[in-house]
Amino acid sequence: AEAREAQHHMASLFEEMRSWVSLGNFGSAGTTSVTRALSKYVADGSSLLSMGVNTSLHGLDLSSGLEQLAQRTVSLHATFRGAATQTLSKSSEVERRVFQFATQKQEMLQKMGKLLGVYRHRSEKAKHGQQRLLGLARTSMADLARQMEKQSTESLLLSLDSTWWELRAIIDQQLDASSEQVQAFSHVTGLLQDYMSSCSMAYPDILTGYHKAVASANRAKDHLKQAWQKAVPLYGLLASKVVDGDAFMHMARADLQAIDRKALLDAEDVIAKGSNDSAVALAQLCDRNADGASFQAAKEVVRRAAGSDGLFPQTVHQLNIVAMELTAMGDRFEAAGLGQAPLLETVTDASQRLALSLKHAAVSYDTLLADVVSDLQRQSC
Repeated sequence: AEAREAQHHMASLFEEMRSWVSLGNFGSAGTTSVTRALSKYVADGSSLLSMGVNTSLHGLDLSSGLEQLAQRTVSLHATFRGAATQTLSKSSEVERRVFQFATQKQEMLQKMGKLLGVYRHRSEKAKHGQQRLLGLARTSMADLARQMEKQSTESLLLSLDSTWWELRAIIDQQLDASSEQVQAFSHVTGLLQDYMSSCSMAYPDILTGYHKAVASANRAKDHLKQAWQKAVPLYGLLASKVVDGDAFMHMARADLQAIDRKALLDAEDVIAKGSNDSAVALAQLCDRNADGASFQAAKEVVRRAAGSDGLFPQTVHQLNIVAMELTAMGDRFEAAGLGQAPLLETVTDASQRLALSLKHAAVSYDTLLADVVSDLQRQSC
């Protein structure tokens, strides 16, 4: 009965100690004393258990070992109670919370900086891609027989290009403002960490850095709202130019018309041998069954000859980049505490119109491929 009572008492003591630990209010000194007491308790308990086993072999009473264990549990409980009652002072608690906040904020800002770096890299690639796209149009259209198609495609691409660059400038300026904000907060959280960990910074320096970071955040918010108000209508205009001007199909036709058809037909019978996928064999080309395997293989050769770096795929790629960056800009509203970005319906509508136009172009592109193969048949079969 005494043993059961001792066990019940120790269980209640451990339950109370567990509740103190769950509150997490131990200071650094209290945590150290609790850790040291726990280590000693475990070591003493192992020693008592060993003593109990040894004495039991000689038929001795185990109650003394249990009594010592209970006494040590009471001592451990007292240590926990002392640590729990000596909670952090208000200033110490603030210090702990500020350091924890600064550390977490620094990690978050590092991730944001990395993300902005990705967008900046994507921005530079997009600029080079757009420059290459305009040059590609003039090069690939230079020797086309259909001069009207050439002029129409160049005119459309120039119109798209001017809107794209205007939108690109707004997005890049907003990226710069966001980067400035991240750098300012990274600086001040670094100062906070130094101040809380080693007191190596003067408080006025931290306060100055904080005011600069707040000012930078306010500028970034204002710039975000202004940039968004300008970027959304431009994105809608860009989508309208693409959809209303049937841009995807213009670019697709330009790519197919720029193919070196003589190179396709001059190659030896290599398709059948499987050694070349950039030429079509004459025997294969002249199979006029549009649903047959040879005709489909010839279409695939034409598709590959048009390449993945032509006007059509590159235009799609550039529009995808703009859409992703505009989505990221809209997401920054909630991150900045500004709520949901306005005019989201306009962005969604423009993206849906582009997606639908691209879907229709993909279907029509297959017909264009068949037309090219049929034209080659008329010339060569």
